[in-house]
Amino acid sequence: MGNLVRGSMMVEGRLARVIYVSLYRLHLIALHGYVRTALMMLVGRINRFLRPRLKLH
Repeated sequence: MGNLVRGSMMVEGRLARVIYVSLYRLHLIALHGYVRTALMMLVGRINRFLRPRLKLH
């Protein structure tokens, strides 16, 4: 982001995560469209609850 401001600019922490996720979702919308992206996000949320966090094998 150094070209946006004179000098360099660094984004860290939660703000960086929010920016990254929003850009990633916009990318998915450009590739797959709104409906399919919404369905993929819904499946991701459901999988977060159903699948274990660690592999046990």
